[in-house]
Amino acid sequence: MEKTLPLSINQTIYKHFFIARKEDRDFLYYFRMAIGIFCLLHFASYLSDFEAIYVNNSIVPQDIMDIQRPWFVPNIASTLDYISSSLHLSKELLLHTFLGYYMLLCVCLATGLFSRFTAINLLILHLVIVKGSSVYSYGVDYFTSIALFYCVIFPVGHSKSLDRLLFNYES
Repeated sequence: MEKTLPLSINQTIYKHFFIARKEDRDFLYYFRMAIGIFCLLHFASYLSDFEAIYVNNSIVPQDIMDIQRPWFVPNIASTLDYISSSLHLSKELLLHTFLGYYMLLCVCLATGLFSRFTAINLLILHLVIVKGSSVYSYGVDYFTSIALFYCVIFPVGHSKSLDRLLFNYES
C-alpha cells in the first residue's frame, strides 16, 4: 500500500517549487560573463592560424570540406567571396573585419552590452565557423553553440550588465 502525503503538504510543495519561487539572477550574470570570455579565449587560441584553416587557401581544400557541409550552410570562404564580389572589397579586409567583429561581440557579451542582439550575432558567426567547416570542429564548439543559444533565450542582460544601466531593467 502506497503512502500519500496529505493534500496540504502537496499544495505547499507545489507552491514552493512552482509558484512562489524566487530566482537567482546572478547565475545569468556569471553565465553571460563566462561564455563571452570563453568564446574570446577560444577564438584567440586559433586566431593566428585562422586563415590557414578556414579560408580558400586552407590546409584542407574547401572542395573536400564542402562534401560534409549541407548545401544551405554557408562557410567563411563562400561568405567572404559573396560579399567581396558584391561590395567590391578585398577578401583580406573582409576577413579582418569578420575577425574583429567576432572579438567585439565576445567583449560585448561579456560586458552585457546589447546582450540579446550580441548573442544572436555571435551565434550566427559561430555557426558559420563550426558548421561551415565541420572537419575542424569538435565537442567544445557544439557546447559553445548551445551556450550561445541559451544566451539568446535567457534574459542574460537583466543583471549586472550595461543593458541594465542603459535600459533600466528590473532586478
